[in-house]
Amino acid sequence: MARPQKEGLDYFPLDVDMDQDDKIALIEARYGIVGFGVIIRLFMKIYKSGYFYEWTEKEQLLFSRRVNVDINVINEIINDCLKWGIFDKSMHEKHKVLTSRGIQRRYLKAVDRRQSVQISSTYMLLDSEEVNAYKNLVIVDENYHSSSNNANINPQSKVKKSKEKNSREENTTTTSTNADYHQEKKELQADESLPADHPKNLTEKRFDEFWAAYPKKVGKKAAWSAWNKVKPDTELHDKIMTAIGKARATDQWQRENGRFIPNPATWLNQGRWDDEYEEGAMDEFSTIDRRSQQMGNSLQNGTTIHKGVPGFASKEKTERDALAGFKRA
Repeated sequence: MARPQKEGLDYFPLDVDMDQDDKIALIEARYGIVGFGVIIRLFMKIYKSGYFYEWTEKEQLLFSRRVNVDINVINEIINDCLKWGIFDKSMHEKHKVLTSRGIQRRYLKAVDRRQSVQISSTYMLLDSEEVNAYKNLVIVDENYHSSSNNANINPQSKVKKSKEKNSREENTTTTSTNADYHQEKKELQADESLPADHPKNLTEKRFDEFWAAYPKKVGKKAAWSAWNKVKPDTELHDKIMTAIGKARATDQWQRENGRFIPNPATWLNQGRWDDEYEEGAMDEFSTIDRRSQQMGNSLQNGTTIHKGVPGFASKEKTERDALAGFKRA
């Protein structure tokens, strides 16, 4: 009996100018070296198992723990990878796996010297012309693809009638595995301390925190639309909340019951979290009030009013003329 052939790769090609790719550059521009590192670690996982990587809740939690990055940040990175085409979006939505045409091309090129390579038609993204170029490639039509089962593929085995029996056995094993997984998923969801793995839930949660902190409660629908345009990550969200705290302490936001506070949608659309707020700053109205108070104190104490204040100099002269000729008691 021939030796079983492994499914994954021991190493994979990494272009020296990979960071010059616009797709990778977009991720690195938003998440820095953390985003770049997460992508490389995902490529390692994909090529180790073959040409795709399952991305269910279980894999997300384990991957987050192994790379020591918050699961919410990882899911944000994954969503941007799907958005910019680093991973195939339709394949992720239908089958919860991470793969792409480029990944499959590099995988088939790496295993070109193997005697036989099997790929599931369910996950195949390459067209027939590209597939026919590889003589050792066998397309397997299966409803379920398991990396552990494919690791024991015999290079000399062919698709025969006995495959139906093996398929029934695989389906039986799959049913048991799925039952355990769903039970584990329920237990994870029951633990409220675990972070939400859905980006939309995280976005809504952050918006609720913003809405609760913002003192002017008008135009919530418009504010939500503006929030979705900004899509703040963890760092920007913290910056927004800090800016609101500083703005609430300013004279402008406190005067006349918040009359001069901008609408939340306007504040978000204009990126006002970058404004420089000074706590207790005096505006022109406060300056006039203070000047008026000084004038009143000057009249009460009998001191001379500055010539620059209109009206007060003439009034002082009139009072002095009216008292002329009288002696002080």
